[in-house]
Amino acid sequence: MKHRNYWKKLAFFVAVLLLVLTVLYGGLRFLEATVLRPGLQSDRETVSRTVVKDGIEYYPRRDITVILMLGIGADSAEQEQLEAIELLIFDEKNASWSTLQLSCDTVLDMHVPDEEGMGTDVIRDRLALSYTYGDDPEKRCHNTRRAVSDFLNGITIDYYIAAGVDLIDRLRDASADAAFDLLSEAYSAAADLVTDCPVHTLISMGTRYQDYQFASTHMPVGEGTADGENIGFHADRDKLDELVIELFYAPKPGQ
Repeated sequence: MKHRNYWKKLAFFVAVLLLVLTVLYGGLRFLEATVLRPGLQSDRETVSRTVVKDGIEYYPRRDITVILMLGIGADSAEQEQLEAIELLIFDEKNASWSTLQLSCDTVLDMHVPDEEGMGTDVIRDRLALSYTYGDDPEKRCHNTRRAVSDFLNGITIDYYIAAGVDLIDRLRDASADAAFDLLSEAYSAAADLVTDCPVHTLISMGTRYQDYQFASTHMPVGEGTADGENIGFHADRDKLDELVIELFYAPKPGQ
């Protein structure tokens, strides 16, 4: 009897300990997200919202996969810089894929780390500069992904892949299966490639999407400006909102 009571007490103690550790871990994660690093939560925690246009309600599509491709080059001082931005959109409903190309000179509001490094400030500048903030490639990619998502009304971007700008150029001319072959080769070579997409996920997507037909390439409509060294592209907001709905949303059923 004493032996049985001992094991019951031990099991109870372990259960209580696990509960305390779980609560403590959750509290620390909340503290990090809300106090230590506000505004730097994962983009995956941001859910695209329902929108209404011309009396029709649209909801974010769940049958698409969105990959942000970042083409990285170097300036005259051999410092990394963002030279190409493209979204790959794989449409499972229509077995097709499309691309959305964004100019690196797009002028937009973006979140950047503040001087104390405890939060974020909002500045208005060229999209390319979003990649200059952060002390490692992963943070720079995160900053650019958030800037792109915010610019496109908070869409969900499933993964990012940053590679040499020459790889991005080759992907633009590739079929779906060839595109994933190129990415797999880049993974194998591990040459200047930064991503949050696990290799097994990439292989799985390559299998699912290899026969998808290319549908179209999209680019925002707007005006470019050039005032000395100040070069920028200003997207037409109304037309951009329409494009976002076309690519990333679907009408709510029953309307």
